[in-house]
Amino acid sequence: MSLLKLWNSLLGRSSETAPQTIEQPSIEQQSSTKSLSTKPKQLAVTQPEPEQASIGKPATAAQPATVPQPATVPQPAKGSRGMFGFGSKNVEPGLCKLLKPLRIGSLLEIGVGDGTRAVAIISTIQKNKPESKLRYAAIDPFEMGDGKTSLMQFHKCLRIEGISPQIFPGPIDQELLRLSHTIGRVDVVVIAESTENWQTASTLSMLRRVCHEHTIVFFNDVGKWKPFELESMERRKAS
Repeated sequence: MSLLKLWNSLLGRSSETAPQTIEQPSIEQQSSTKSLSTKPKQLAVTQPEPEQASIGKPATAAQPATVPQPATVPQPAKGSRGMFGFGSKNVEPGLCKLLKPLRIGSLLEIGVGDGTRAVAIISTIQKNKPESKLRYAAIDPFEMGDGKTSLMQFHKCLRIEGISPQIFPGPIDQELLRLSHTIGRVDVVVIAESTENWQTASTLSMLRRVCHEHTIVFFNDVGKWKPFELESMERRKAS
């Protein structure tokens, strides 16, 4: 018996049993497997699709909302402040100088303009006679004619200054008649209308009804205030 057979018999091995061998992978297979296991996985990132601009409609920036502004109410022109806080000392200084020495209890203004003259002359009269309350009346067509201010604006202008006017909106002849039935006669009449609007027989007749024997009438003659002789004018018109 050969030594190999004897050795195998001692180990309990069959002579036919061949030693099992484990097949080892080749070097190329190992490197290929290693490269696959170590290669990082790439995640697919989905990119958002760009928005397609509308054809023929360019994008416009959002405009800020427009806040509506309140309507502006026109205010009468302001000058130096008088005793009522608004009265303009520089408005109609010639007329105010004529009125200053007079003691006036009632005054009628025909043609109010923008309202500043009324405040100025009332301020002048009240300074001269602060203990008495002036009765002020006005005749003007306002928005019904060619007035420079509306009835509401004029009334508001005087009320702010503490003046309570009696206003007669309408044609001169018509409102003179109405005034003669309500107020009666006044101490002073201030006429700012053009002469052709009131130096007529009918208007002078109505004017006579609101004047007593001591009433003084002032009118504007091309920018200059003058006293008006009512009786002499009536005689002239009658002749």
